[in-house]
Amino acid sequence: MVLDCTDDLENSKSSALTPTERKREWRERKESYIAGLSQKPQASLEVSVADKTHNAAAINTDLRASGEEVWSRFTGEKHGTLWYYAELADAFSRLIPGCATERFCREVAEMKALSL
Repeated sequence: MVLDCTDDLENSKSSALTPTERKREWRERKESYIAGLSQKPQASLEVSVADKTHNAAAINTDLRASGEEVWSRFTGEKHGTLWYYAELADAFSRLIPGCATERFCREVAEMKALSL
């Protein structure tokens, strides 16, 4: 299940990465992760939405405390991170509708509102 929740499955399968080996580019990893969600088992999706909800809530807490400077910590910066979370919200809404996904979507909506 943990491997199903990573955005770089190819590198996760290999525990012997050398320091010179790089992950795929950020956007490519995120697009691939989103595209692969429909192939994941229900239990893995449930773990993923819980993890992403926690992450979104932490971002929202940081946005309230520190404002826009939060985005400098993210490879995708503001635009990319907001895109990623919106895409996840769409995918989870389609694949595992219910209370957990609704909570995630509320966190994403708050993230957008705090970022205006």
